[in-house]
Amino acid sequence: MRNPLTAISEKVVHGLEDFFSWYGIKVARHPFIAILACLVITGAAAIGMIKYRTENNAFKLWIPDNSDFVADNAWLEENSPPEIRFNSLIVTSPGGSVLNPELIKHLNKLRLKVNEFETDENKLDWKQQCFQRDVPKFAVQQDIPYPEACPGIASMLEPVCFEQSILEFWPKDYDFEKLDQTSLLEQINADNAFSSFFKTPINIVDYLGGKIERDPTGKIVSAEATFMRWYGKINSTAVTPDDISSSGTGEIVDSNSLEWEEQLEKVLKDDQSELPANIETFINVARSYSDVAGETIVNDAMMMPIGFLIVFVYVTIMLGKFTCTEQRALLALGGLACIGLTVGFTYGFCSALDLFYGPMHNVIPFLLLGIGIDDMFVIMQCYDNLGPLKTDNIQENIGMTMRHAGVAITVTSLTDFIVFALGGTTVLPALKSFCLWCSVGIIAVYFFQATLFTAFLTLDCRRLASNRNGLCPCYTHKKKKEKVDITKIDLSLSQKCFQHFSKFILSLPGMIVVVVLGLGLLSGGICGMVFLEQKFDPVWFLPSTSSVALWFAANEEYFPSTGEQVTVYITEIDWDADLDKVGELVDKFKEATDIIDEVNTWYDDLIIAKTTHCKNFANNFNGLLTCFLFSSPQGFSAQGDFQFVDGGELVCGEPAPEILLGKFTFTHKRFSGRDEHIPALNKVKDIINGVKFSKGDVFPMAREYSNWETDEVITNELLRNVGLAIACVFVTTLILLADILGSIFVLLCVALTLVDLCGYMHFWGLTVDVVSSVNIIIAIGLCVDYSAHICHTFLTIGGSRRERSAQTLVNIGPAVLNGGVSTFIAFVLLAGSDSHVFSSFFKIFFLVVVFGLFHGLVLLPVVLRIAGPGAYTTSDPSQSSKPKQKKETENEMNEVEKM
Repeated sequence: MRNPLTAISEKVVHGLEDFFSWYGIKVARHPFIAILACLVITGAAAIGMIKYRTENNAFKLWIPDNSDFVADNAWLEENSPPEIRFNSLIVTSPGGSVLNPELIKHLNKLRLKVNEFETDENKLDWKQQCFQRDVPKFAVQQDIPYPEACPGIASMLEPVCFEQSILEFWPKDYDFEKLDQTSLLEQINADNAFSSFFKTPINIVDYLGGKIERDPTGKIVSAEATFMRWYGKINSTAVTPDDISSSGTGEIVDSNSLEWEEQLEKVLKDDQSELPANIETFINVARSYSDVAGETIVNDAMMMPIGFLIVFVYVTIMLGKFTCTEQRALLALGGLACIGLTVGFTYGFCSALDLFYGPMHNVIPFLLLGIGIDDMFVIMQCYDNLGPLKTDNIQENIGMTMRHAGVAITVTSLTDFIVFALGGTTVLPALKSFCLWCSVGIIAVYFFQATLFTAFLTLDCRRLASNRNGLCPCYTHKKKKEKVDITKIDLSLSQKCFQHFSKFILSLPGMIVVVVLGLGLLSGGICGMVFLEQKFDPVWFLPSTSSVALWFAANEEYFPSTGEQVTVYITEIDWDADLDKVGELVDKFKEATDIIDEVNTWYDDLIIAKTTHCKNFANNFNGLLTCFLFSSPQGFSAQGDFQFVDGGELVCGEPAPEILLGKFTFTHKRFSGRDEHIPALNKVKDIINGVKFSKGDVFPMAREYSNWETDEVITNELLRNVGLAIACVFVTTLILLADILGSIFVLLCVALTLVDLCGYMHFWGLTVDVVSSVNIIIAIGLCVDYSAHICHTFLTIGGSRRERSAQTLVNIGPAVLNGGVSTFIAFVLLAGSDSHVFSSFFKIFFLVVVFGLFHGLVLLPVVLRIAGPGAYTTSDPSQSSKPKQKKETENEMNEVEKM
């Protein structure tokens, strides 16, 4: 009695075969109508490009929509938009010292250059563009009587541009020409040093990096590095969507800031040619990261047309012969045109659905090229395999071709579609959008190859029948093509190669070699997976030789971070009722010494002021706050830690306006990886949630937290998507292949390919990150194609298992190999890419092609030779039929035992 599932599945397959036979004939009868229909469909979809939008904000790409970080960052962008832009110059003297008069003089001249230059378009200078701080005109060392001093406060403060450098140790009007080594060292080692810029205490160690040497008395005499920093301002009210920093930094910036930063970068780069001997500088202006990362991705994306050209040459060679009539350059061009229309349809349709285009989406054309070329080779292989079944009726030949090819490309396209559709359910916005774009593209390339390429194939068959030239169809050759014996199967060179290849791998020695090789690869894959790390650094998006990447390397070498600095925002609470809750929160952070090194807060100083010179305001927090902020050095320093509703301003002697937010900072310990920083993040959240405020909200914010939030979910999301994808691959292939054993073998090949892929990723220097996770999802869609084509063809051929495995390799092996090779050469130009996106793409796709082809073309035929399922009841009647399966199986088992 037949399995009901098998009966249902075979009905599905037979129904698809009948449909594609009918569809192929219809397209062959009206090829020009089919071509026109495809053009109209693409044109209609392209209208959706009017809604095309890109998304480069890292917070909106890689952090789950339901994350606390997203909600908190959105609140800050709306209520307290960013104000400061960070620009830095690291100055080093490898093997020497930056504490020498000539360099200090040079740095002062550079500072003056930065202060004096103007932008070309808007004539902006540093004074207009800098972030300003109100600072006292003199060094504040004692408490200021309050409120008696209020009338003089205005005259005591002045706005000063926020910049940091070792030059702060000298007055701005200092004559640096008289500076010598002795006076330099005396100045930086002076007791109770104050910044001449901000009138606040400073420590020379904070301005030096690398190796620092001291004399026997403990005074600093040399240091390898120092820095200069300029903090620009952002006019948040002038920011437009076009001004948002590109390439995923997540920063918002106005056009004036971008213009000034561009000019600053030019000044700093020009200065590099004037540096004193043995001095190096490393530049990082605020816009550098986005400029370099974006330019790198765009430059590599420009390799796509070259990749298409290389694929075109390869496809032309593989599809035809080197004769005037049998070369098929125009057909190859038609196949690539299908992919071009697919890209156009996908971009337009997805834009119409309001799906954003992110940095990862640049690989979509390469992906569609690989899948489309694979489908094209399958169709052509099925056409060439007709052999003696070919007739003089082109429509019948196309119908028979599509009867086999249509089911084959349906199996792979549907599994690919489901894999990406499931990826579209992820919580990571960038991965979700990418997978949905791919899902649409896969359906589109499937339709265009089955329709448009079939139409082109029909026209090419007509051309061949008329003996017209392959490049110039208008020219008909006088000498007619010799009559071909259609009863004779003329194998191509690639088929002959696979014929010899099958004899080896299906022999006993060959099977042993294949199994041993497969086990060896699997062992290496498992070993690599054990050591595969989850790690991501945004610096990877930068070319290692770029100026900003060199700055990050120098910063890590000379000014290594002690840990991530976090800002705790206290928003819209009842300050009178909950001030003690703020103290409780501060105390809990101070007690968390396992994850926090230092807490920097105004709270303790405020409480001291409350019990001393501001005790008259003990019961009125707004009055207490004004008193504190205007009566001591600590208060002056804390003024920037409070913001007021509707932009209200502090006035000395008057209660503070309604408070929008207060903030303080703490510094994490330095963590080695996700196993440390994710628990630390969760503990910070637990500490905050453990303090119950009567109203308002409290949340931590640090740029690195965005990466930590992603790290926390990326592995689970990857495992979830891979698990669901593999399950759906099995179910889909089970229905379309109509055989449970065949589906298990396909699933086995996919699983082995994934294990090898993930393992050898480690050996190639890759980690689990947002980029590699996307590529692993793509890998599932690609590697299933190779095995599914082999298994499907095996099921359609009658005979013994050895005969069917050998014939499968001859019939479909060249198409599968050509599909893999064309996929590889499409992106081989990315091998030397400086972009982390494209270099990861190349490495992972290379591994997918190698392992996918090995498991599909080498290991799977051996497995099918040993334990493959029986053929469909509609298999080639010249071979054994389905009812003989049991006897065939018994005979082959005996045959294997004899070997």
